[in-house]
Amino acid sequence: MRNFLVLRRIKVDASGDQLRAYSTGYQGSGNLNSLVLADALTLLEPGHSGEKGTWCDALLL
Repeated sequence: MRNFLVLRRIKVDASGDQLRAYSTGYQGSGNLNSLVLADALTLLEPGHSGEKGTWCDALLL
């Protein structure tokens, strides 16, 4: 099991009655497109799967 915080670039949608987040795509360090599209970062604690449909904390940029 990995023992570190995972930060993934995400796009937050606030159009409904709750916030939803979507991946901006490939998360590689050289992918500037996902960096430009992101308006938040996930804060996935060690042991969090980060799977679609799960809740997680996020840091709004």
